[in-house]
Amino acid sequence: AKDADGCIKTGTASVAAAPAGTNFTAVKAILQTNCALSGCHSGSSPTGGLNFTVDCTIVSSWDRIKARAVDAPTSMPPAPNPQLSAPDKQKILDWIAAGHGFTN
Repeated sequence: AKDADGCIKTGTASVAAAPAGTNFTAVKAILQTNCALSGCHSGSSPTGGLNFTVDCTIVSSWDRIKARAVDAPTSMPPAPNPQLSAPDKQKILDWIAAGHGFTN
């Protein structure tokens, strides 16, 4: 960083991770229960390259999650697993409406 005089200063800082928001926590639980199944969205070779055990993957895939789990419910989770319930779909929509971030 540069100070007001243009001198470069170095130092260290620790930034604590923010806690996950209630909307994100609910969506992560839904995805991990219904989609991060063996041979699907988890492990070393997840379907579509999306590992839903990774928080950043969930946050960055919000539009795909909506398209496949809410808008076209026959896509995710795959048969023979049951489709998401209306309350679970609503939790996904609430998270998206709140900004689809980790802290909301």
